[in-house]
Amino acid sequence: MLHLGLRLDKHKHKPVECKFRKHGGGSGLILVTFRNDVHSHQGPYLAFDDTIRGFGIPYDEFKPAWQDFYFSKEEDSCSLTCKGKGYAFDLTF
Repeated sequence: MLHLGLRLDKHKHKPVECKFRKHGGGSGLILVTFRNDVHSHQGPYLAFDDTIRGFGIPYDEFKPAWQDFYFSKEEDSCSLTCKGKGYAFDLTF
């Protein structure tokens, strides 16, 4: 989150545009909001609007308790992979 300029002490950030790619499916631009789960202390999670359903993903929130996240950073970009039961997708920033 620090790489994207997001702070861990804020509950909700402004949506960030990124490239979305569903494993075995489509791709396109999408907005994602990072939210810090400050009340349950389970870590930050991802929130999307209904656009994600157009890619065949049945949920719009993704939390560390229910999905696996993998972050990778390169020189000019970073990506976040989210894997859950029956779906996986990448976000590139």
